[in-house]
Amino acid sequence: IKGKLNLSTLGGDISIIDSNGEINSKTNGGTITIKESVGNSKVHSFGGEINLENFKGSVSGSTIGGDISLKSISGNINCQSSGGFISLTEVDANTISCRASGGEIIGYNLDGNLTLKCFGDKIQIKNINGASNLYSSGGDIVVENFSGALLINSEKGNIIIDGAVGGIEAITSSGDINADLSYDSSVNDYSVYMETHLGNIKTIVPKNYPAKMENTVYQTSSIKSINSDIILNIDVEHERVVGKRSIAGGIIPFSLKAHHGTITIKDK
Repeated sequence: IKGKLNLSTLGGDISIIDSNGEINSKTNGGTITIKESVGNSKVHSFGGEINLENFKGSVSGSTIGGDISLKSISGNINCQSSGGFISLTEVDANTISCRASGGEIIGYNLDGNLTLKCFGDKIQIKNINGASNLYSSGGDIVVENFSGALLINSEKGNIIIDGAVGGIEAITSSGDINADLSYDSSVNDYSVYMETHLGNIKTIVPKNYPAKMENTVYQTSSIKSINSDIILNIDVEHERVVGKRSIAGGIIPFSLKAHHGTITIKDK
């Protein structure tokens, strides 16, 4: 099929294969499937799923009560789901923007600048390259094998980072933060800032990680609230405990802040 497509149904499915051109598709109660196609797509389903696979071009999609699955996409993405999950696999784009209300967001092998917002469930992404802005109102945020600039905000949930290279800012209002950090001297703009207002922080850092550390636990005067394999200079200051140290030149700003919790630093 070549040319512009405008398709709509009142309750049936829409399936498009091998199309070249702009696609506008809408269904009230059915599933939209687009495969092996090129162009820009705008799709909406009221009560059904949206599935795109092997697609080159921008994707704008929304569904009320259904899931969104995007696989092998080359192009910018803007999608939202109310009541369903969003799954992203093998995406190469400048911008990837997704919003899910009532369902989780899962992403694997994503290259591009991410903005993911999840209301009521978790975000889980793996093998990511680019700047990422992640938000969850009530679920955990899990990031594995990340390279770039990472900004995470969670209202209520844990933050788990496993293998991150680049700048990290991670904040949760209520939950623990666990981070296993990596270091690549060829990457610029390293920084680490993590804060929980009700929970514990645990980090694992590589040996000779060139950090300028300043770690603070609030609402305590116990030096045991900071447990570090790396020897820190510990001070107690007005109901807070502060541990500082500059390592291997201290070129990476490194700040951990825990309220009503503890800080643990492990050395790989």
